[in-house]
Amino acid sequence: MSLCQMPLGGRWEKEDEEWRNICGEDVETEKISLLGREKIAELCRKKFQVPKKVYGVSIPKYHTHTKLKEEITALSAEFSEIAVQYTIGQSVGERDLICLKISEGATKERPLLKPQVKYIANIHGDEVVGRELLLALARALCEQYGHDTAITNILETVEIHFLFSMNPDGFVLKTRNNANDKDLNRGFPDWADLGPEQSQTKEGREPEVAAVMKWISNNSFLISLSFHDGWTMIIFPWDDSPGCTPQDNAVCSEDSVFYALAQTYAYNHKFMHTGRCPCHSETLPIGNYRDEEIEVVEGGMQDYNYMFSNCMELTVEVSCEKRPAGKTLTEHWENNYASMLSVIQSADGGVKGLVVDEEGSALPGARVRIAGVDKEIVTTDRGEYWRLLVPGTYIVTAVSQSEYGLLESEPTKVVITNNLGDGAQVVHLVAKLKLAGRFLVSSFQAGNKDAAHTGGQNILSKIFIGCDIGQPHVLKNEEHAQASVNICHIVFTVEVFLNSDTVVAYFKERWGDERIMRPACSLDMKKLGRRLNLFLEDIYCDDKVFYSGWSVTLEN
Repeated sequence: MSLCQMPLGGRWEKEDEEWRNICGEDVETEKISLLGREKIAELCRKKFQVPKKVYGVSIPKYHTHTKLKEEITALSAEFSEIAVQYTIGQSVGERDLICLKISEGATKERPLLKPQVKYIANIHGDEVVGRELLLALARALCEQYGHDTAITNILETVEIHFLFSMNPDGFVLKTRNNANDKDLNRGFPDWADLGPEQSQTKEGREPEVAAVMKWISNNSFLISLSFHDGWTMIIFPWDDSPGCTPQDNAVCSEDSVFYALAQTYAYNHKFMHTGRCPCHSETLPIGNYRDEEIEVVEGGMQDYNYMFSNCMELTVEVSCEKRPAGKTLTEHWENNYASMLSVIQSADGGVKGLVVDEEGSALPGARVRIAGVDKEIVTTDRGEYWRLLVPGTYIVTAVSQSEYGLLESEPTKVVITNNLGDGAQVVHLVAKLKLAGRFLVSSFQAGNKDAAHTGGQNILSKIFIGCDIGQPHVLKNEEHAQASVNICHIVFTVEVFLNSDTVVAYFKERWGDERIMRPACSLDMKKLGRRLNLFLEDIYCDDKVFYSGWSVTLEN
């Protein structure tokens, strides 16, 4: 099967198992080459071909739900400086959804720019290997902190969160679904919830799903793994999308990053990188996979993370059997231990930084964009951002929009040389106020309407030198014959984003302002508006100023 890139956008609804675009605008997929994936796979093969050290953990049998809770409590008590237990909600059966945060200084506020990673298991109650792997990993991290260099470095640089059992009722009842007989991995918002308002409503959703949605929105998770059983493979977005067809697997615009994370897991696993699944004769590809045995996951948690948060989640199937014999758990641990660690380490990669205004104040809720990537991420309450990137050259921009104006940083070139896990590049983005004016540009020109239109387009760059000129709209283009000469009366309306240096120089000379900040209230907004109009009148709209027969006035 080939790969096509499915943009994250549009308005969709599902009809007879097919997605239908209801936004009125075409959303087109694009075929992509497999060459980039091949290079990433080779890079991971070389990087991770060294022998793996496995921390010795014996898992002789499965933990009951009660024993699981006791073990989490014991870890948080024994290693209280680095392990903090908390709950994010309750199941239908009123069982706590218990999490464990593990990090250096876990009892204190997270250090600025320290990324967060989450691992979730037991989404389906009868798929139980993952919960044992996470419990063993939590103990290994706690016991080896301060002793093992790699683990100590992980806890110093990453904040890790474990949700050992998202579906404790299903585990106790030995069923796939929760106590309401609902599949939790089919209950999240999906493409039908995209749109200007991006509802993401928690109403009507299972309590376990609503709790995880709130957990995600209250944190700034960068990477997530969800653990399942039934295969031995790893997949990532898109699970379900309008771009998936019998011929094409649809991927997102950050496929290279997802693929690098998937190969990081696979090449640290005992055999996953070979594509050999013990329960299937065919070789399984890493990443996106479609087969008559693989159902489309509608409302899945994996796609939800990427569509509606800053988090990149991959689904890891760790065992062909949903509940293999307890004596095999140690073998599963040995197969997956290095993989789980390596993906956590990957959070220290790409680019990270703060988005601030000119006074250095953090800009929460700013949107960080990478040229060529349709997915935007949103800064934290402290103005932090993280973007996982594979080696290459990127253009990064941040924008902050409020009712009082738009702030935007200059496009910043970032050259990434490190692979994921080898250190993130720190790039802070300073967003400055984007000031704009709306103008009417008009003229009486000899000639036909086409010539007048072309002349108007050309004159704009001469009038508004050094400015970003929006798309002009023609309000009037009328042709009249006067004394055997065709005269066209043409009027454009155009929005122009002004050169900030020119505006600041004017404000400094006239009012002594060293910089122009975004207003904090409506009163300040009106004051800025009055001063800006004076600037626009003086610089562009003076009655004496004519540009080759063109006049400029402010649009009311």
